[in-house]
Amino acid sequence: METNGNGKHYGGNGHISLIEPPAPPAYQNGNGGKRQNARKLIDTPLPPCSIEAEESLLGSILIEPDMIIEVTFLSPSDFYIIKNGWVFAVLQALFDRRAPMDLTTIQDELEQRGQLAEIGGPAYLTDLINATPTALHAEYYARIVYRDSVRRQIIEAAGKIVQTTYSPPEDMTDPEELLGAA
Repeated sequence: METNGNGKHYGGNGHISLIEPPAPPAYQNGNGGKRQNARKLIDTPLPPCSIEAEESLLGSILIEPDMIIEVTFLSPSDFYIIKNGWVFAVLQALFDRRAPMDLTTIQDELEQRGQLAEIGGPAYLTDLINATPTALHAEYYARIVYRDSVRRQIIEAAGKIVQTTYSPPEDMTDPEELLGAA
């Protein structure tokens, strides 16, 4: 089993294996003294995302700040990793103010927002630069980030439709009305 460095364990099938907090290994369940294991393994698919594309995009802009012009269709909420969205928001803010975009100004802006330590400090920004294959493909990386963001939004909308279908609002009794609301 592989880890991503954040403590999550990945199986070879593209799913995250989450383990509920450990309980006593066995307990009496009241059914004739049968013992049950309280630990459950849950196999949850990872939402559509490309962490590599997110990081390569940010690294591309850090290397070549003018690349941000090529990715104006993105917003910070398109990033799956929250700290990557924060870095992108800072890059956008600096660009919008026509301020220089370099490690010093980016670090300063993140510090003012109280996010520098949370992203991993200046070392994270340096890691983004060092891990970027080339700055020339920033728009391509951004299209991957956007595609995955749209896919996550579709999954969220589908989940709301399922939830509404199982528990429709009390004022919605007609099934066709429910379908129209979807």
